[in-house]
Amino acid sequence: MGDRIFENDLVIIEAIEKNNVLLTRSLKDSDYDFNKAIPYQNSVGSSSILPVSLACAWGSVEIVKYLIDIGVDANIPGTDGKLPIHYTCDSQERADERKAECTRALDILVRNNCDVNAVDNMGRTALFLACEADDVEAVRLLVQNSCDVNIQSVFGDSPLKISCRNAKYWSYWQGKDPHSSEKKG
Repeated sequence: MGDRIFENDLVIIEAIEKNNVLLTRSLKDSDYDFNKAIPYQNSVGSSSILPVSLACAWGSVEIVKYLIDIGVDANIPGTDGKLPIHYTCDSQERADERKAECTRALDILVRNNCDVNAVDNMGRTALFLACEADDVEAVRLLVQNSCDVNIQSVFGDSPLKISCRNAKYWSYWQGKDPHSSEKKG
């Protein structure tokens, strides 16, 4: 089968893109397998992704709610080890203009027992990715729901280390020397 796209795969991609629950419901009525990865072209190249993960990445909140309500398993990792929860926080995968919607999708996943401490193939948790993206709301939501703040990536980086690194770059970008003891007004 490989990267072959079937008609129903195109329908679910369209439904997710348009956040169209009715279209998604029509697939359920035809016994579509929502726990099966679909071929998908992302910024890196051809890949495959679970429909619920794609809905999380695109901030299609109504689709995420519907898929969880019909029993789609949000704890199935993709080939990269990512769960849907990772896609809500990963700034390289999600639609940044839909950041608020992605946070709402994250809340749905957390309330429905998605593993907040799951790691992808690089050892990154959703918290790690939220810190990397400087997504304060996602960080707050994950911490309030008892995620482990000490899990390190395969490179030994923790969410705190990533946040500090981002703050250093932010300071440089703002034209401030983070090593200066000079206080600003």
